[in-house]
Amino acid sequence: MNEKRWIENDKKWEENFKRWEENDKKWEEAMKRFSRIELELGASVESQYSRYVLEDLKDEVKARGETVEQRVRNINLDGVEIDLLVTTDRAVYVVEVKVRPTINDVGALLAKAEVVQRNLNKPTVPILTGSYIGGEVEAYAKGKGVKIYRY
Repeated sequence: MNEKRWIENDKKWEENFKRWEENDKKWEEAMKRFSRIELELGASVESQYSRYVLEDLKDEVKARGETVEQRVRNINLDGVEIDLLVTTDRAVYVVEVKVRPTINDVGALLAKAEVVQRNLNKPTVPILTGSYIGGEVEAYAKGKGVKIYRY
């Protein structure tokens, strides 16, 4: 009788282990899918926000008498990835797109603007854009001369 119970318990444990393995595989697959969704959504948002910034920036520079000469998305300059680079006849606008930017993102943007200025020999204007820009981040950015575009 005891041996029969042990055998039944062993079978139940084996079944449970199989279920756990199956669930682990399903979770791994789900996590991969979540990562892909996150990546694709991020790329889509970056593309859309870049377009919004470009439209608003065109109006602003036109009002100041500047002319947009070039617009490049996802440019790599000296190993630095820039989300959007807009060149006018007077300045270069370096745009960083983040849905929820942090103070570290502001620092990274300022470093990117320095690289651009060094390479293109034009005044640079760093621009941070996003949806959820906290008050502390905004105050820090503005204090460092970064323009804020919120969408």
